[in-house]
Amino acid sequence: MPNIIAIVVGVILTSFYIFPPHITGYPGVNTKLVMAVVALPLLLYRKSKTTGAGIDSNLVVLVLFGLAVSAACLLSVVINNTHDYTYVSYIFSALVWLAGAYTLVIYLRWIHSSPDVLVLTYYLAATCVAQCIIAILINRYPAFKDFFIQVRLLDPADIDYAENASRLYGIGCSYDPAGIRFAAVLTLMGGIFYNFIRLYWHKKFYVFSYLMAFFTITVIGNMLSRTTIFGFGIGIVLIIGNAFYFRFRGDYAIGKSIKWLSGFVMVAVIVVAFLYKSDTNFRKDFRYGFEGFVSLVETGEWNVRSNEILKTMYRWPDSLHTWIIGDGFIETTDNEEYYVGPRWRGYYQASDVGYVRFIYYGGVFFLIVFALFILKSAMMCAKYFPEYKITFYLLYVLQLIIWMKVATDIFCVYAIFLAIGMSRTQEEQQKFIEEYEAYSI
Repeated sequence: MPNIIAIVVGVILTSFYIFPPHITGYPGVNTKLVMAVVALPLLLYRKSKTTGAGIDSNLVVLVLFGLAVSAACLLSVVINNTHDYTYVSYIFSALVWLAGAYTLVIYLRWIHSSPDVLVLTYYLAATCVAQCIIAILINRYPAFKDFFIQVRLLDPADIDYAENASRLYGIGCSYDPAGIRFAAVLTLMGGIFYNFIRLYWHKKFYVFSYLMAFFTITVIGNMLSRTTIFGFGIGIVLIIGNAFYFRFRGDYAIGKSIKWLSGFVMVAVIVVAFLYKSDTNFRKDFRYGFEGFVSLVETGEWNVRSNEILKTMYRWPDSLHTWIIGDGFIETTDNEEYYVGPRWRGYYQASDVGYVRFIYYGGVFFLIVFALFILKSAMMCAKYFPEYKITFYLLYVLQLIIWMKVATDIFCVYAIFLAIGMSRTQEEQQKFIEEYEAYSI
């Protein structure tokens, strides 16, 4: 049985990886980067102690796709004679994510011997719940905010930016990057639901904790970033889809779990309704996080202010050159000395839409290569964990949906599961495949 302290440290490391805060006083340095630096000696040590690493040729292909992403951006910047290198260094960013994930996975191997999708999802879920609780505490009690500032995990400038927007925030956890990671974790929780129930059906506290985590991330996570709701939708689809599939195969245990889920939904609705009526702060945050649903109940119409703003951001290029190679801009043009075009507020073309920003930056070529890079990540995870291949492909669908809203990618989540494959020896990978095939039969 893993030591509780070791598990808590594992959750903290998971948070430092998936929600990396900047270390105040050290510009450009965050906890993910520190974990990536630690990965190199760990990798060398493990290579010296084991024969045959679980790295296949697909990893080389993935790196080549990452290089193609950077090359497409560099080509656009050079041809358009701009200085916006935001995604030119993407391959280095991806490698840092992968190295940081390797450090996390090596630590989890020390605790759990052979961590799998279930174990990693537990840690990711615990991390997200912790971030939700921290966000509430920071918002309600100034002493918590002051403490995290003193230990250099919160930057006062970032706090001012979030508070001016009346947004909840955690430690390195806010805005759309937090939303897509919350959404990814909810998708994973939906994907592992059946196996979780199969393992822990007789431990009611575990089931209760799982469902509590799922709905805590959904409700409070949506208050941090409304992107979270997409993961809730996909997670529920996976849960219900698995219920029908396994019931068709004659496994009725999953049907009982749906009754648990339905009952918990009813309780959650009652609790949320009570807090909405009795807590002013909760009501304000809930109205932001679920603005569309609140509007639908109060006025009979779905009305979300940010969605109306988002509609104005779909500004497509009117030049073939831009469609093919882009304009070489994705961020503000204020730093361009010789730029003579219109000064857009915020991002280039004043658009926050992922697809629009990618096309203006590097054209359709960049967009396609980037999409293929994320798809290759999904395919590799599906190969390492064939039992959950549908879940990993639905994570890719989540990515395509998110790009309709913001330009944030999901590779950091895939990287954790890729790191497991990298850390396996050939014998471990072969044993895993044999066990899966035996179970499938």
